[in-house]
Amino acid sequence: MFQYKDTDLLTPPKTALILRAHKIVEQFGSIRFFKNYFNLHGETNGKLVLCFEKSDFSDALPEFADDTLFSYGFQLFTDYIFISEGMPTFLREDKITTADKGYHNLMKFNWLQSIISNKVTYMWYNEPSLSTDYKNTIFKLMQYLATIDDCILLDPRLLSIDNDNAYFTLRGKHQIYSLPLKVLFQSEKKVEGITVATKKFIYE
Repeated sequence: MFQYKDTDLLTPPKTALILRAHKIVEQFGSIRFFKNYFNLHGETNGKLVLCFEKSDFSDALPEFADDTLFSYGFQLFTDYIFISEGMPTFLREDKITTADKGYHNLMKFNWLQSIISNKVTYMWYNEPSLSTDYKNTIFKLMQYLATIDDCILLDPRLLSIDNDNAYFTLRGKHQIYSLPLKVLFQSEKKVEGITVATKKFIYE
């Protein structure tokens, strides 16, 4: 079974194969054909495809990725990654610890970005054509909103940035919000001082 989610943020389980949807469509014509042909379970938002382990698939996801996907022209890190225990396998031995605030930059590829908040991993697709500044602003926005109650659960979407502000939407809120870039990019200690004011602003 494959589930479609109309959200930019996806929350993979501890073990998952993560692929660029564009590569799948390029090689197989559609995500539907791909998942049916290989009998995969998972979810997609049309940009990322997450394949999960299932009982009759055993522990074969890494082998499926390295053998089958490779034979179809998929390249590790360029088109897919495999995560185990919530981290890409090549990072598991590194000394990566969760920050005191409950989030950190889990990975940063040119097509994929993520944070961890309250022990939940949130991933989103990084459009390769976006500028580095724009991608960094998306990450800082997600990181910041993860510290404000459950704002990260409202699927924040960055609309634009100018010299001073980042403009974004939240699911179910019919308005456009803004946050000063200097707030997003300053230290955590300074951000704490405006959390209440920002929280009030976001939920007005």
